[in-house]
Amino acid sequence: MLGSLPKLLDRNFVIGFFLPALLAVFGAAWAFPNLSLLDPVRNLSAGEKSLGDLTYLGLAIWVLAVLLMTSNRLLYGMLEGYLPPSSWLIVGRWCHRRRFERLKIPYDELMEQWQTATDNGQDFPASMQAEAAKLRRTLVTSYPSTRAEIMPTRFGNVIRSFEVYPNEVYGVDSVTVWLRLASVIPKDYTALLDDARAQADCFVNLTLLALLIGLASLAAAGYEADWRMIPDWNALTLNGVLIPFGRAGLRHVAFAAGSVAFAAIFYWRAIDRASAWADLVRSAFDCYLPALIKQLGYAVPPTDVERREFWGEFSALITYERPMTPDRWPLASEVGAAKEKPESDKGDVG
Repeated sequence: MLGSLPKLLDRNFVIGFFLPALLAVFGAAWAFPNLSLLDPVRNLSAGEKSLGDLTYLGLAIWVLAVLLMTSNRLLYGMLEGYLPPSSWLIVGRWCHRRRFERLKIPYDELMEQWQTATDNGQDFPASMQAEAAKLRRTLVTSYPSTRAEIMPTRFGNVIRSFEVYPNEVYGVDSVTVWLRLASVIPKDYTALLDDARAQADCFVNLTLLALLIGLASLAAAGYEADWRMIPDWNALTLNGVLIPFGRAGLRHVAFAAGSVAFAAIFYWRAIDRASAWADLVRSAFDCYLPALIKQLGYAVPPTDVERREFWGEFSALITYERPMTPDRWPLASEVGAAKEKPESDKGDVG
């Protein structure tokens, strides 16, 4: 991540990190009018502009954006379900596992019926084929391949679904091979990947910043409340609940509710943008794995089985520094020399 610091003003940085930081700073200035630290922001919104205020505001937003970028992995882990508090969502994991089973069980039944019809030389209804395809598409784009890998959040399951895709299809460990694969992906396609990732970053950051502002607003409401004004439980009324907060407290409660609502919207958009990014990542593995084999200097194995075995050994080489079997995976130069040798021999005989 720190290798990206020289690009702190490029388009993807602005979309993914600077824009969320800008919106968060203005949202905080509106939510906490008594916070003097944000006076320059409120002065700008009131039309009182100065060079000092602009410099202060720009530097503050830029620093926040850099912090978001350097914390990107942590923020994704929180939203995916690897880190607290989302990792504590046991009910969420259970619900997603139930939904996974509700999709997989009918899909497996349809595929079994399809196989039976094929074995008996019968036609399988087109409507049932379409239903099987729909179920399969939902499974592979929304969830990982096994129940044990399911995450407690929908966002985490979308990310996990394209992380396991290369292993399911090609036997490739996506996490270890991705940096090597990036070396052979053309610049135009890399730009598409970066654009899709920047959009996902934007909504991930907006989601977490909106939640942070909401929690801060709720804490401010509780701090400003006069809890002594609450009557006893027997006389508890709507006014009795609202009065202790006062006008300022109610304002904070309203901002907290609005921030949570915006966070929910941003979260659904993050899922949508992660799905678009996932399609591009899957396509990168589909299109450029053979080019990576050539870049590594090996001859491309001729069969799917051999290619899966190659990637299994290569993943072990990266992860455990376990040498690959040299007699199984010849270098491309050796294969080329072997093909040219008979021709040269034939010329000598002639």
